[in-house]
Amino acid sequence: MNPFDDPDGIFVVVTDDRGHLALWPTFAPSVEGWRQIFGPAGREDCLAQVEILAGEPSAVV
Repeated sequence: MNPFDDPDGIFVVVTDDRGHLALWPTFAPSVEGWRQIFGPAGREDCLAQVEILAGEPSAVV
């Protein structure tokens, strides 16, 4: 199983300087240029947060 699809995984929501959003598993090192803006939390909670933030782009830049 892809670790990004693990329904039992713990994730964070990250963003870059351009406002792109991503779901990131907590066991993996973060990628340079991305910062955490939500979590850690379950996958579904993080996906819900991404949906909220995607509707408010100015909230993540």
